[in-house]
Amino acid sequence: MNPKPLSEAKDEDLRHAMAALRRAALRARERAIQTNTALIIVRDGQLVRADPRTPLDPTPEEGKPR
Repeated sequence: MNPKPLSEAKDEDLRHAMAALRRAALRARERAIQTNTALIIVRDGQLVRADPRTPLDPTPEEGKPR
């Protein structure tokens, strides 16, 4: 795996991938709230149901391992 942060990628699409994923996650959360459904997410390698109304976990710094 390349240890460089995505912000230094040569490919412009790749440089913007994390922002796009964050926007998609926010929209999924908004839709789950509107439809009163749970989110299914991976937490510590396990699939779990999450209440979309709970605050988001802080995101690790881009490019750093969890």
